[in-house]
Amino acid sequence: MGGEAATAALVHQLDSPDENSVAAALEALASAGGPVAEQALRARLGLDEPFQRMASLDALNRLGAEIEWDVLRYLLDEPSLRGVLIPALGRSGDSRAVDYLVDSMRRVSPRRRQAVCQALLQLCEADPNACELLQRDARTLGDELCESLLETIGESDVTQYAGAVLVLCYAQVGSSSSSAQMRAQLVHGSTVFTDSLLFIEPAGTAAAATPAMHSYGYMTVWRNATGSEDLLFQIKSEDGVSLAFADSIVIIIIRLDADLVEDTGG
Repeated sequence: MGGEAATAALVHQLDSPDENSVAAALEALASAGGPVAEQALRARLGLDEPFQRMASLDALNRLGAEIEWDVLRYLLDEPSLRGVLIPALGRSGDSRAVDYLVDSMRRVSPRRRQAVCQALLQLCEADPNACELLQRDARTLGDELCESLLETIGESDVTQYAGAVLVLCYAQVGSSSSSAQMRAQLVHGSTVFTDSLLFIEPAGTAAAATPAMHSYGYMTVWRNATGSEDLLFQIKSEDGVSLAFADSIVIIIIRLDADLVEDTGG
C-alpha cells in the first residue's frame, strides 16, 4: 500500500501551483510506473501547458507506454514536442504516423535520426500498411527523401534510385566490458554499407550486473541490391577480448519500384 499511497501523493502534487513541484512529481511518476502513474501522465497530455505535455509524454516514453494515434495526432502541430513524439509514434503501431516520421527525418538532427529509424521499424513490424506507405514516400518524394533524409547517398539525381531497395536496420547492442569501445555495422556480402559503421564509446564505469544497452539505427538506399548477397549486422569489441552482443535486431528491406523516375514537370 505504501507504493500506491506514494503514487497517489505524486498525482496530487501535479496540481501544485509551483512548477518545480510539478516537474519533480512528473519525474518521480516516470520512475514509479504502474497503471495509476500512467493514467495520470496520459491525462496531462490534454493540458494547455506545453511543459507538462512534453514532460508527461517523455515520462510515458520511459515507461514504454503505448499511446493511441487518436491521442498523439492532436500533438503533431507542436514543434517543441517532436523529439518526444517520435518514439511514442513508433510504439503507436499505427501506419498513419509514417508521414510525420518521414517528415521528421528532414527536420531533426542527425543524432535524432536513429530514433526516427527505430520508430519507422516499429511501425513496419506492427502494421504492414506502414511498409507500403514508406515505399510510397520513397517513390513520390524521390530525391527529397533519398538526398535529404538518407545522407549516405550524397547525390541528387533521383533517376539513379530506380530498381533500388530501401534498407532499415535497428538493434540494441551491449558489451561485457565497461571500458572497451564497440564497433557496429551493417554489411552486404563482405561489403560494409557506407556510413553504417558506428563506434560506441565505453561507459567508463564498473560493469553492472545488467550491461547498458545502446541503440543502433541505420537507413539507406541500396542502389545495386542483389539477391545473392546476405545482409548481416556485425558487432564486436575493439579490445578483441570483451564479449559484444546484440538484441532485438530488425532488418527491413523495401523494394523501390522500377518506375521511380525524376519528375521533370513535363
